[in-house]
Amino acid sequence: MLIRPYLQSVSLTLRQKIELSRQEVSTVFFPSSGLISVIIRNRTKHQKSEVCAVGWESMTGASVVLGHSRSSVDMVVQMEGEALAISSMDLRRLVVVSTSMRECFLRQAYLLFIQTAHGSMANVKGSLENRLARRLLLAHDRSLTAKLAITHENLADVLGVRRAGVTVALQRLEWQGAIKMARRLITIVNREKLESCAGGLYYAPEHDPEFETTESQNLLSAVGTAKTLQYKKPLI
Repeated sequence: MLIRPYLQSVSLTLRQKIELSRQEVSTVFFPSSGLISVIIRNRTKHQKSEVCAVGWESMTGASVVLGHSRSSVDMVVQMEGEALAISSMDLRRLVVVSTSMRECFLRQAYLLFIQTAHGSMANVKGSLENRLARRLLLAHDRSLTAKLAITHENLADVLGVRRAGVTVALQRLEWQGAIKMARRLITIVNREKLESCAGGLYYAPEHDPEFETTESQNLLSAVGTAKTLQYKKPLI
């Protein structure tokens, strides 16, 4: 595959800054584990909110794929993991040479748009409990583990709410049997119940038959990780 010689294996460390708003994007990452939060800030940077997240099923660098050198968002590692990385300069050259690669990466940008759109609806229509359940489902799907190393403070930060409110909502989810809490760890014990608690506001494009066997698997094949990671919808 054309892209493979340019890829390097890297570790994603907690709170690592992958991209910063209004700054040049130097590297594009294809995670195989872990979770990266995509965060938007207002113009004064006093307020922020997570708009989507990137895991095994996607990639960073959407702005690069769309022809922009600077990012309009912050991307920060929320759960540690591993990834393949390529310089933005090399990726730009490759997508000019390979039409199929360019189309694949453009579809990934589209999937992030879908995730962002559904997140916007959840922020407007959902209660804090709905939004929290949706966020845990999103992390579950993209990290491929039921044990989520996420703190109450992290969740409050990405949801743009007070920590106390997150703690109360998590307690309600635990009382309903959807999750189990421990220090710096949330374990999903009943996914079906958690989906119910999301109130119908969670949609994962990678579970849609239209995308499941084409978009994500094409991306994994393109970066050479399909042989080491075969995705299946997490079951609890």
